Amino acid sequence: SASLAPLGPRPLRGRRTLPTSRPRCRSGQVLFNTCVCASVYMLDATFSDLEPLPQDDGPVPVVRIAYPDGFEEVMSYFRRVVVTGECSQRTLQLSAEVIAHNAANYTAWQYRRRCLEAMHSGSSNAAREQAWREELAFCTARGRENLKNYQVWFHRRSCLARLGSGPEAELEFVAEILRDDSKNYHAWGHRQWVLSSCGGWDGEAAFVEGLLEEDARNNSAWNQRYFLLQHTADLSS
Repeated sequence: SASLAPLGPRPLRGRRTLPTSRPRCRSGQVLFNTCVCASVYMLDATFSDLEPLPQDDGPVPVVRIAYPDGFEEVMSYFRRVVVTGECSQRTLQLSAEVIAHNAANYTAWQYRRRCLEAMHSGSSNAAREQAWREELAFCTARGRENLKNYQVWFHRRSCLARLGSGPEAELEFVAEILRDDSKNYHAWGHRQWVLSSCGGWDGEAAFVEGLLEEDARNNSAWNQRYFLLQHTADLSS
């Protein structure tokens, strides 16, 4: 029988002539400029000064992953900017493209924090706060699409820690999530972090009681009740 030739590394797509109109994603939003989905056309134009860094699968890849369209191009540019260490608006946008492909990419979320810190190190307090509020809004949008994603919730905590906001709005955000899924482990863990870091204990007993009245078998709510008592009552007496 004929032997199969070894598979070599998959080449990157060549650079393209820019289209006359911007492509749009499924939601109808203009690509890249609004940090949603990947557009190879926009990537090639925005990073024309950089050479993409392809994934190194070795000389003879055994099982090549079938990545979706656009994924390899986005990641190749992202690898390059991570190597160069560039922190700019375009790399911040690029990290959003990576997250649109894979919201669990912890390096992309970390790079967003790195970019924002570097870009606003000399900014006024008001400008820095505005930047992190915009980032929190970005995180909220991505979080609603990935409600059980560790990286999204960790990034959200990072934004809140830098903003130093009170607990009210964030507790209401988590309550909204729990109304749809009262046993979301990530949401409960985040709620406990908000209470421990920002306060807001006064209304927690009523919140938990409401959930238990709806479903007495809600183990997550019972766990939250015990957490509340641990921090607000003397259980040794």
